[in-house]
Amino acid sequence: MSRTSLAPSIRLNRRFFGVSLCILAGSSPLGLACTDYGVTIGQPTVELSSETIDFGEVIVGNQSTIGILVKNTGDGPLTIDSADLDGTTSADFTFMDLTSFTIDKGEEAELSVRYVPDIVGQDYGRVQLGTNDPSAAIANIDLAGFGVEPAIDLDPDVLWFGKVAAGDSASLSVTVSAQGTGTLTLSDIAVPDDLTGVYTWTLPSAVGLPYDLPAGVSVDLVVTFSPTSTSETNGELTLTSDDPHSHEASVQLLGNSADDPTGNASPVVSLTDPDWGDYFLTDDTVTIQGVAYDEEDDPTSLVCLAYAGLIPIGTGSPDSSGNISIDSTGLPVGDVNVLLRCLDTQGSIGEDSVDVVVWDPADPIEYVLSGGDTLYDWWEVDDDINIYLDDVLVYADTNHTQDTHPPVTLTAELGQEIRVVVTDYNYCDTSLSALQLHFGMSNRQSGVDGFCYSACPDHDCYDPDYAGPWPGVVYEDSFTISIP
Repeated sequence: MSRTSLAPSIRLNRRFFGVSLCILAGSSPLGLACTDYGVTIGQPTVELSSETIDFGEVIVGNQSTIGILVKNTGDGPLTIDSADLDGTTSADFTFMDLTSFTIDKGEEAELSVRYVPDIVGQDYGRVQLGTNDPSAAIANIDLAGFGVEPAIDLDPDVLWFGKVAAGDSASLSVTVSAQGTGTLTLSDIAVPDDLTGVYTWTLPSAVGLPYDLPAGVSVDLVVTFSPTSTSETNGELTLTSDDPHSHEASVQLLGNSADDPTGNASPVVSLTDPDWGDYFLTDDTVTIQGVAYDEEDDPTSLVCLAYAGLIPIGTGSPDSSGNISIDSTGLPVGDVNVLLRCLDTQGSIGEDSVDVVVWDPADPIEYVLSGGDTLYDWWEVDDDINIYLDDVLVYADTNHTQDTHPPVTLTAELGQEIRVVVTDYNYCDTSLSALQLHFGMSNRQSGVDGFCYSACPDHDCYDPDYAGPWPGVVYEDSFTISIP
């Protein structure tokens, strides 16, 4: 069996078969007459190595290409008449236009699909192959991918080791945090060649490079200064990651330096609300909450400012416990960096920030229907499911088997109705995970309850009263969108 690559197009060497039949002519044993006869070829059968391509997480702007093998397991030539992306497919999925081609018996070809997300979020699609297989005129390949934008955060970004004698050493730590969306991959950590051995770094024993940090997770990096003299020795520790906006982030290293950046400690500011990825509407009142601490000053002497991007949105001072709350309305539409910055009496600054999303209430809002408390939770159904938004079909699973699905993204409006219909085709079991509707990272409402029935006594979900129908609708429920 031979294989031909289709990345991103399909190329296939065609083979044509025939038989030459020679018979004796006249009385001479050497007199031969030959006639060509065509071979009767049987029916083709199309077989896909997989009916789904899940690209998983892909960084916005990056590309991922995955191939599917199209095999001919029948007895005759398989013709692919067309290959198209259906009308519901995200524009982030592509492959080159294809003309008609043939796959001979026992051969296979590879179809490659490319995914390049342009924004953060879930994408879906479907490739439809038109074939001459009499039992599969259309062969479907479902597509899924999630665009992410990880970000690295280093705290602190300056390490001052003070005075350290030759032969001694001192260690300080940096907290490396994954922010943004998706998984941050830390690929390299390095100091300049001329400072190798003077500055060394270590990660926890269970952590190696490359290292993946899911969003919201952090790891402590310990840096040790071991000078060979009392001379000032400064440098930078460079961390390389797949943060698309800052592939290299650095920590300034100050050893035996007369410049003591801790002489006046900057305020320590922690932004507690909103959280990363929270969604708001432009007319919402957003409360910026945090905690501020300063080694030299009383918290009430700090002056704190809140920003949405570069736009000031409020000011205030912490209470005696360091708690601060600033209310603001009219945040700009789009992806917004909310920053809380506090100044002490000597002008030193401490700050913390998060990225949120702000929607115009006049525009349809993006919701996510998932199987759990987060918008990343997958869900299961047995057998098929149709999901409607105001009686318009927005998602369907129709392959008559138990399946696990990624979260479903919906563009909807407050007050619209979501209806879920589950059909059972196969004896014994039918089931559905409970579904929740999400608006951003923290706003959610209950959607529909899960259920599990079985007609088989040895199964966990056995219900003696359940007897089908097979096929037939076994569950139908709806709810009205009430968030945000």
